[in-house]
Amino acid sequence: MSMTLNERNTNIMPVFIGTQASTITLPVGYFRKHSRIKFVDLLDQAGISASNSNYLLFSLQDSSSNVYATYDTRAAGQGAVTANSAAQFAIPSPDLTNDSPYTPVAEEEIDVPAGTQLNLVITANGTVTTTKALLQLEYYPL
Repeated sequence: MSMTLNERNTNIMPVFIGTQASTITLPVGYFRKHSRIKFVDLLDQAGISASNSNYLLFSLQDSSSNVYATYDTRAAGQGAVTANSAAQFAIPSPDLTNDSPYTPVAEEEIDVPAGTQLNLVITANGTVTTTKALLQLEYYPL
């Protein structure tokens, strides 16, 4: 499958999470056009330890609670977030999987319908916090 021009020229949507110690919902962005999410990465200045008792659940979802991507810091989930390194969200129901030998990691992409407002839901359990965290969402319009 060949790449489209839009796929080669993706957009980056940064979402500043900051320091959060409790459950919160943050607005991510509004998609005017039908788009496809390529990657969702989490960066945290101090890092987040993997723990089954003190953990954070990140969920990228629309206003109808449809989940587009998740990250779970429990040891049984995706685990720790290394300080100042991108931790890639999982896409639970990808619309496209590209496992080309020419890409460094397998890409799972998901479509976002036109007119969708995405939010980041952070669920905190225990005493864990984010520290000057940032979410990076890479997408392109279809």
